[in-house]
Amino acid sequence: MNRPDTQNVFNLKAISSNHLNWWIILIIFFYFVWIYYILAAGRNVIYTDQYRIVPMIANDYFKNTLNFSSLWSAHLEHRVLGYNLLVLSNIVVFNYNTLLEMYLSVLVLIATICLVLYFLLDSNAIHNHTFSFHLSVASIILGVLSLSQADIVVWSIGVGIFILNLLFISTILCIENYLYKHSASFIVFLAALLYSVNIICFSGGYGTIQALSILCVLLLLLALKQCKKQVVFCLIMFLIASLISLGTYYYKLNIEHLDRLEHGIDVLGVLKFFFYALGNAFLGNATISAYGLDHAVLLFGLLYFIVMIWILSDYLLYRHYNYFMWPVVLIYFSALGILLIGVARVPLFDAYYGLQPRYISTSMLGIVGISSYRIYRHTYFRFSGTFFHTSISIWLFVFIVFQIFNSSLELRIAPYRGLYFDQLQDKMVRILCNDNELPDSFFSPFNAFNPDEVRNAVVTLAEHRISFFKDWKPGSDLNSAILHKGWHGEEHGGRWISKEALFTLGSTDTFDSLVVAGHIPNGDGFHRLRIFSGRDVLYDAMVSGSISIEVPISPRKMIHGSITLDRFVSQKPPQGQPNEDERGMLVTRLEVATSRPLPAPPAPHVDEIGP
Repeated sequence: MNRPDTQNVFNLKAISSNHLNWWIILIIFFYFVWIYYILAAGRNVIYTDQYRIVPMIANDYFKNTLNFSSLWSAHLEHRVLGYNLLVLSNIVVFNYNTLLEMYLSVLVLIATICLVLYFLLDSNAIHNHTFSFHLSVASIILGVLSLSQADIVVWSIGVGIFILNLLFISTILCIENYLYKHSASFIVFLAALLYSVNIICFSGGYGTIQALSILCVLLLLLALKQCKKQVVFCLIMFLIASLISLGTYYYKLNIEHLDRLEHGIDVLGVLKFFFYALGNAFLGNATISAYGLDHAVLLFGLLYFIVMIWILSDYLLYRHYNYFMWPVVLIYFSALGILLIGVARVPLFDAYYGLQPRYISTSMLGIVGISSYRIYRHTYFRFSGTFFHTSISIWLFVFIVFQIFNSSLELRIAPYRGLYFDQLQDKMVRILCNDNELPDSFFSPFNAFNPDEVRNAVVTLAEHRISFFKDWKPGSDLNSAILHKGWHGEEHGGRWISKEALFTLGSTDTFDSLVVAGHIPNGDGFHRLRIFSGRDVLYDAMVSGSISIEVPISPRKMIHGSITLDRFVSQKPPQGQPNEDERGMLVTRLEVATSRPLPAPPAPHVDEIGP
């Protein structure tokens, strides 16, 4: 499969430095756009799937019980070993700073666009600097670096998806080098290794799609009798790699929702999902949300699909398989991936789930493939297919306009997204009280699987001082503690509580006791007072009057506790305050401290407190 010797075809060294400089400037520009966006919208807070992954790894790591089985665990038919290893590294080195994952996502995107452009420029696929050529290059850059993928970056789930795409592109470029540039056989082994690592560590369910995309194109080349010996060698290598990697990935993997497919596939729903996902990548999520284009997105998705079919037909009709194959693999991967995702997700959700931002990256690979195909075709068939080139150029121009517009919208809403994550941080502090009375609607902004998942995650993060709680610390006394439900206004230098009051105290450098002091009105005999820390009862006694308690506790980074009474004294409020205040105990001291004799606190005057 030799490329034809075309006149005026030149490689990277012959490219005008002027044009290269503009491309480099454009890439650097988008790099700083991403940095600004992360600074404005990103926060050190976990989101979506991380509420299951991060606490599990953190708990096992800090308890010294972490093993490979934990990192290899699956959730909703997905294994994410590679991402779990990234999470573990982040916990160990940086106390799990999600902002670092966002910056890493940008670096992976930069690496991806540099790899694609370098391969295009160095593959003799360029012969002049026409407007349509620069339009195609701009489409590739925007397809990878536009802010259409901003959601999954600030959700901190983008890095795993971007690494998957980078490794997949690296794999097919290695195959391209072997088949069309007669590189050494070693490069096929390298491609198979990248492919296997990608499936086992980062595929998250996309492994089958990768295998089908590569193997189907190789089988097509074999059927067309092109360079049969090299294709057979590649095919054998990737069949072996697929059997090993997919067998490893799916070994003992429980496909939880497979039974839903027994009732048949909702063909119409899957098609709508398919067109929603394609159109979402073309228009941009922010544009669709801002202007209510939920129905127009179907039309753009349909146009996107028509372009895909047109290019695949053109590839076979004009025998372009003699010259290249990797853009077609990207297009096939994008279309097949979205289609199979729709088959799996529509029974669980609905067709509108195709508008989820997490699927934009897969759809964008099709844009990269189409733009790259446009460059190759114009090189080898520049004197034919004017209608084809003009139509694709118009389509790419419209894509660029929408991507620029959508990116500008994302920049405008970035500060508001930052406020949204600030509110999540405030909610996480409220959840620390382990208040089971919080309604489920309180947890919906976290976009987690269920409320208990969020509760457990927040307690774990706070206990180990990671993520948002790394630099967050409640005080170690009554004035600076986090006081949750059950606390009333200040009086006599203390705070009234009713039957139960929840609190969170931070540790001092050295401590071994919890100190509680105050006064329980002796209105009708003794009261039972209990002090809890988590589920452990630290103190349980019948008390009344002035009290001073020092309870030994084991050292810990944070104390989540409660003070409970079996009854309270109903007091008449001061004149002018119509609401009745339920008062059980006046807490004058609440702190963690080293053990030492406690002076008895002065008892407030009984007349001031009431009977």
